[in-house]
Amino acid sequence: MKLKKLIKDIPFSQVKGSKEIEITGISCHSKTVSPGSLFIAKKGKELDGCRFIDDAIACGAGAIVTDILNPFLKDVVQLIHPSPNDVAGLLAKAYYEDPSKDLYTIGITGTNGKTTLAYMIKELLDLSEQPCGLIGTVEYITGLNHYNASLTTPDEIVLQKYLKEMKLQSCQACVMEVSSHALDQDRVKDVDFDCAIFTNLSHDHLDYHEDMDDYFKAKKKLFEKLQAGDATQKNTDRPVAVINYDDSYGKQLKSSFSFPILTYGMSPEADFVASDIKVTASGSRFTLSFKGADVKVVTSLIGRFNISNLLALFAFAHAKGIDLEKVLKVAKAFKSTNGRLEKVSNQLKVKAFVDYAHTPHALENVLLGLKEICQGKLVVVFGCGGNRDKEKRSIMGAIANEHSSHSIITSDNPRGEEPLEIAEQVLSGVKNKENTSIIVDRREAIKQGLEKCTSKDDILLIAGKGHETFQVFSHQTLNFDDRLILKEEAEKLATLTLKH
Repeated sequence: MKLKKLIKDIPFSQVKGSKEIEITGISCHSKTVSPGSLFIAKKGKELDGCRFIDDAIACGAGAIVTDILNPFLKDVVQLIHPSPNDVAGLLAKAYYEDPSKDLYTIGITGTNGKTTLAYMIKELLDLSEQPCGLIGTVEYITGLNHYNASLTTPDEIVLQKYLKEMKLQSCQACVMEVSSHALDQDRVKDVDFDCAIFTNLSHDHLDYHEDMDDYFKAKKKLFEKLQAGDATQKNTDRPVAVINYDDSYGKQLKSSFSFPILTYGMSPEADFVASDIKVTASGSRFTLSFKGADVKVVTSLIGRFNISNLLALFAFAHAKGIDLEKVLKVAKAFKSTNGRLEKVSNQLKVKAFVDYAHTPHALENVLLGLKEICQGKLVVVFGCGGNRDKEKRSIMGAIANEHSSHSIITSDNPRGEEPLEIAEQVLSGVKNKENTSIIVDRREAIKQGLEKCTSKDDILLIAGKGHETFQVFSHQTLNFDDRLILKEEAEKLATLTLKH
């Protein structure tokens, strides 16, 4: 794309160099620059992109976006703007030809439940012959291509690239997990959303946000964006929101906007309500009530939080005009998502689950869900991440202590902190320390968790890392997959049992 075409609608205060050059790519990371690329020198909280301009030029950048003209730079076009961050999304949108305008785009935000719901929606749309791409915590799916996710919501340039790839691979829709960081940093500012879904809001990310109100303001941005889009209506249908009415923040959202909103929850005041809930080890059943109708729903998923996810799916499907029978089919067939209350078979035949629960609310939900089906001991192995919200550590310790027979506190991703110090902070919230232990080595903790499950009725939960296949320390990142480690340790213990 010619530079003059790329920047024709973007107000730069100065352009030094030719606008006739061909731009072959766009990037805000110098390591991903290739010959002919446009490099945007964004400013972050800790790093200034201007420091990497020389690196970008060395990699072949044909043009750079920066806030200050450098008269000594040669053989590169300089585009001057007072805030490069503000134009990054616009440039990406222009370069990739505004792909979201041709996709039915669903944004899901909330503390918990985003990933499972995103996969549910993708499965439903695929079944409905509306091929759907996915942007989320586990992976990015652009049609036939799957990419490991580095961030729940990637930066605005990478995001537009993947949306364009979805369009090229004949996707008609995209479902996207939208994090509070992405909203706060305007990564989705130039994406056109048709539907926004709010799952819940609870204690998390307070190392980044000042407080819960600030956290909520970030989440609310997605719905403010939908409100603004309601005036333009890129499709014949108005944008719609789906909101969890059991959540107090959901109620605030409901009262704040005028565009169409559907609510869901256990509350009889919601539009889509679940009642007569029965949860067993093999799945759940409930009655779905909406618009004066009652429908029996059967699912293989366990836990009331998954019933909440299904209610959101039914509400979304109604808004999209998808046949009820298709939604019931997805509800019945849907299996747990990668690392989300995922049952892990093992040679000891212990009922073992791996879950991504790394917030107080998520840990409580998954423990309550397992307590409902557990007839023996419920053992949990978990930890808290380093260089993240410290306030939640003692809270999670208290929750694990209250809702399990025995909790083993271990390391998660300690990053730059001392693992034992993190574990002791978690332990500080525990009242009954007799049924709690600290085992910093996560592999050993998983092994001891297995050893504590002595009855076929016992359940082991390994929480915190879910789908992750690594463990991050200050000096190194190691390969570590809770599911594989669990299988390996169970096999060792089973072999020892046979020998004796």
